[in-house]
Amino acid sequence: GFDQFPSSATYANSLNASQTGDGLASMLLNTPSSLFGFVGNTAADDRTTWQGYYIQDKWQASKKLNIQIGLRYDFVPPAHYKNDQVSGWNPECPIPPDGSLQTQSDINQVIQSCFLIPVPFVQPPTASNPNPPSWPFPNVRKTYFDPKYDGWQPRFGFAYSARPRTVVRGAFAMFTDHNNTLVQESQDPRIAWPFGAGISEGGLNRAVPSLFWNALPPASSFLPPANPRAGIFSFNRCTMRRSRARWGPVPLLLVHRFPSLVSFRQISILEWATTMPFRLN
Repeated sequence: GFDQFPSSATYANSLNASQTGDGLASMLLNTPSSLFGFVGNTAADDRTTWQGYYIQDKWQASKKLNIQIGLRYDFVPPAHYKNDQVSGWNPECPIPPDGSLQTQSDINQVIQSCFLIPVPFVQPPTASNPNPPSWPFPNVRKTYFDPKYDGWQPRFGFAYSARPRTVVRGAFAMFTDHNNTLVQESQDPRIAWPFGAGISEGGLNRAVPSLFWNALPPASSFLPPANPRAGIFSFNRCTMRRSRARWGPVPLLLVHRFPSLVSFRQISILEWATTMPFRLN
C-alpha cells in the first residue's frame, strides 16, 4: 500500500504516520508504506474419496401389508493434502498459568505440544534464535482432521391396503447431507506454516527509503529458516469432519382410488408429515 492524506484536514506533529502522505506520490517514487500478501504454498491441494453404500429389501408380510427396509452408509474421510503440507494450532490446547513460562524451553514445550504438524520439521538454531521450537516427529495424523464413522442412515416404509380402494402409506428415513460447508472447511488450512506464510507489515519507509516496490524481499525471507515467526491458524480437528445435517421426515398418507367416472382417479385425502430437528454435528 501507499500513504495517503485524507481529503481535507490540518494535522499536528503527533498524527498517526499511517494516515499521512500522498498515495500517488508514494507510488511514483516506488516507495510502499505497507506490505500484505501470502508466500510459499498458498493453495489447498487436497483430495478425498466420498463413499456411499445402500441396501434395500421388500417384504410382503401379508396380502394387505407391504414393508420396505433400507439402510444407507456414507463415509466422507478427511482430505489428504499434497505432500502432507497442512498444520494448525489446536484450540483445545490448555492455556499455561501466568508466570509458568520462565524460559524459552518452557515456551517451546507448549508450542511443540499445541502446534500440530503431520510431518517432521526441525528448525536449525540461528544467532538470533538459538533455541527454536522443532518437531522431529509428527504429532497429528496425515489428514490432520479425525475421520467420523457414524454415517448410518436407516429407512423404513410400509403400505397397508385397508380396503380394495384405500391404502395407508408411511415412511421414516434419516439423511446425512455433506454440504458445501464441509468442502470449504477442507480448504481452510491453506497457507499452513512452515510451508506458507502470511505477510502483513506496515510503517515502512518512514525515514530514508529502504524498500522499493520493484525490489521487494524474496518470499524465502518470510519463511523458515530465514524467518521463524509464524502466523498460525487454529482448527478443531475433532469436529471439522462432522459438519453435516441430519433429519428424518415421517410422512403418512391415506390414499383412496375413486371410480373412473371421477376425473381424479387417485386422491390423497389425508397427508401428515413431521421432521426431526435439523442439527449440525
